[in-house]
Amino acid sequence: MFTTERVVLLMVLTLAAALRLHGLSFGLPFAHARPDETAVAGPAVLCLIGQCRPVDFIYPTGFIYVLTLAYLGVFLVRWVAGVSPDLTSFAESRRVDLAPFFLTSRAISAIVGIATVYWVDRIGRLLWSPAAGLVSAGYLAVSLLHVRDSHFGTLDVTMTGLIVLATLYVLRWQQTPRHGLAIAAGLVGGAATSTKYNGLGVALPFLVAAASLLAVPRPTRLVRPSTVAIAAALAAAAGVVAFLALTPFVLVEAERFLRDVTARGDGLSQPHGIDVGSGWRHHALVTLPAAFGWPLYLWSVAGALGLLLTRARAALVLLSFPVAYFIVIGTLETVFARYALPLLPFLALTAGWLTVEVGRRLGARFPAVPASAVTVLLAVGLATPSLHQAILLDRVLARPDTRVIAAQFLLQHASPGQTIHLSGRDYGHVPLTLGTARTGLEVLVADAAGVFAPDASGEARLPDWLVLQRSPLTLYSQVPPHLEHLAASRYRRVAMLQATDAGHAGLYDQQDALYLPLWGLEGVRLPGPSIEILRRR
Repeated sequence: MFTTERVVLLMVLTLAAALRLHGLSFGLPFAHARPDETAVAGPAVLCLIGQCRPVDFIYPTGFIYVLTLAYLGVFLVRWVAGVSPDLTSFAESRRVDLAPFFLTSRAISAIVGIATVYWVDRIGRLLWSPAAGLVSAGYLAVSLLHVRDSHFGTLDVTMTGLIVLATLYVLRWQQTPRHGLAIAAGLVGGAATSTKYNGLGVALPFLVAAASLLAVPRPTRLVRPSTVAIAAALAAAAGVVAFLALTPFVLVEAERFLRDVTARGDGLSQPHGIDVGSGWRHHALVTLPAAFGWPLYLWSVAGALGLLLTRARAALVLLSFPVAYFIVIGTLETVFARYALPLLPFLALTAGWLTVEVGRRLGARFPAVPASAVTVLLAVGLATPSLHQAILLDRVLARPDTRVIAAQFLLQHASPGQTIHLSGRDYGHVPLTLGTARTGLEVLVADAAGVFAPDASGEARLPDWLVLQRSPLTLYSQVPPHLEHLAASRYRRVAMLQATDAGHAGLYDQQDALYLPLWGLEGVRLPGPSIEILRRR
């Protein structure tokens, strides 16, 4: 039977799906539109042909092995259709067509992202009310950062979803301390840790929940300490089993595992190319406001404080992970926006609780105004800015990347054997190969000042083509003044791909080579950097 609550939940999930599935093929056939996707898809393809031992332990292998199974499913479909005769030919087909591989990993992220919206609804219902669950789910459904990263075949959205699911099991266990729920929490937590090591933090809510059960005075205590201890042991054992099942090579290469994880931690403690300040300050004042918009973000913080003051027992379990996680990522000098993703579902929950609570109190004070109407108006008003940005993002992602358009131009107009220089960091470089099509251009490299090495005559060897990338990402798209002078004096423009309107003032993640703003997508025309193609006169 379709009740009003179920219809609204279906609408929220439909909205979440639409925002996360539209534009899923962005950037293709370019492999680096979203950096790090190849670091996930590549090992999964190798595992598909039997090379499952990881090259390193920078990432655990849980998501990679699940992706391998998904690739196996894609292969079976193609094998039945007569497209791929064997696994090796299917794996090699990635060099011609990336789409089946990237779309599969991206689809997993999108599906888990949608599921996370549902699990947030379940937590809100469990702790407070159906209305709180629906509003919280709605807030996460439209969160710009969560929508954005649900398009990427990387690890963060899946880890976040598993953390939320594990928290749901912990909260259920706190209310009904059955060993099966403790085991489920441990299994999901182990899977989260095997997706990305940060997931280990989900053990904290279980410890807080256990402490809250034991803190009840003895005459009214409903569960024995031995029962809690057994549940904790079962949860821990289940977590270890899940982690080792999905990351088995840590058992045979423990030394390398510890070395790689330690090196990864050391690397994160340094700025990624550019220093943007304290992690605590940056995430609190840049990343999280951009994830929801300032009004909803501040509302969620107020909700967290309100919960701690009025419903401390449940709030301590719910908020133990995000508070501890924020403290940890705040110590890092690498402050990619995606590192804040696990905070978003919990902020959506605190915002959802506050919205319903304010609606209830206003409805009680002004009986002429239904509490439900106040709640809906508040929720819509707070969610609209992020929804607007998410719609703009999807429109941009559905358009071709500037680097793909530029590559197609060079394939049509450049001749094999000619020379070319690509400015800026390689993340923004135009690919000189698209599938089986190759430009045959020779790349000339300039020094940091933009000066080219001399030829046999002692004159600087100037390339036949210059391709200059420009973007608000100052670390990745700098064009040296000498190169600008050369472009103006010795070259003529033959194509200009403007990624943004003039005067565009979006907010960018300066450390991340993703050429899209965190917020302020008005005026963004195409994904990728602006690209100017010049031909030597």
